[in-house]
Amino acid sequence: MRFSKILALLLCISMAIGFISCTSDGGKENEKGEGEKLETSGFSENTGEENDDDGDVGHEPFEEDKDESKDEVKGASTPLLYKVSDSNGSYVWLFGSIHVGREDYYPLPDYVMDAYNDSKSLAVEFDAMAFAEDTMAAYRALYKLAYLDGTTISDHVSQDIYDDAVEILKENGAYNKALDVYCASFWYNMISGITYEKMGVDTENGIDMYFLNLAKKEDKEIIDVESAEIQYGMIADFSEDLQEILLESTIQAYYIDTEEMQKELDKLMDAWVKGDSRELTKLLNSESDSFESDYERELYEEYNTAMIVDRNIYMADFAEDALEDGETIFICVGAAHVVGEGAMADLLEERGYTVEEFSGK
Repeated sequence: MRFSKILALLLCISMAIGFISCTSDGGKENEKGEGEKLETSGFSENTGEENDDDGDVGHEPFEEDKDESKDEVKGASTPLLYKVSDSNGSYVWLFGSIHVGREDYYPLPDYVMDAYNDSKSLAVEFDAMAFAEDTMAAYRALYKLAYLDGTTISDHVSQDIYDDAVEILKENGAYNKALDVYCASFWYNMISGITYEKMGVDTENGIDMYFLNLAKKEDKEIIDVESAEIQYGMIADFSEDLQEILLESTIQAYYIDTEEMQKELDKLMDAWVKGDSRELTKLLNSESDSFESDYERELYEEYNTAMIVDRNIYMADFAEDALEDGETIFICVGAAHVVGEGAMADLLEERGYTVEEFSGK
């Protein structure tokens, strides 16, 4: 089974940790500022200050009855935004992030920025910038990925997979024998990051990083929906069979499938920019009919349940708690958790909340 397409799609729109390692070793300067990098056991995160021109923070408060035509929306993007309300008048905003960026995402349209400005707090999967600055938090998270029984990764995956993985890390100046104590999920996360760097993926322009920069600049409260430790713990709990096939597929992607992955990413980015929920859902489900055996399907279902299904429920519970507390929060998490059947907007509507869609169209 080829998981490369799944990696290209789900990592980009579901899990922030998949891109903590996707930054240039030199520290990259872009429109948001000069990056400052922290490295912890092979993982790094560029953080930076946003310049005064980004974000266009001077919008008027959001107006529910404002008639925005497509021509009036700032920029070319019309991504999906949801307003979720209860019978008491409380509401939260749901905005699907994509963890990698493209210049045509920005500037974000007024209806998105107005919703952000309307909110007391920004909620993200976890504050990746704070995590990068907190060495102890990074070590606690990475501890979850270590073998504690005296074994090493070569005891858990085939020799060919181990040798290929070591070669990739050596080619990129990232291998150290100390990494052998970490599980295959750690290795596949590292190599997927290297692969996305090879593809020229831009994490500096990712939506969650954009809003994190903006919130820190404005001193807006930032709330973690999950945490890095939760996300690392999740991939550490994958079965050994799943971890091995993920690592094998990531190795294959590094050597063979980068062009295919780029095509899939382009489709994903196009669908996000257009606010095309149908196409986003189609892309997420495109792999589900291509399995050659029940074993392959079972591994995919394990992956999808952990990465998407269970986390959707957890995040919907977070949004429901905010509504019960009467807090207006701009919730910006991976788009796979916001858009489509079984995602947050769908789950909250099933629970009786009013869900309105905004797309600038």
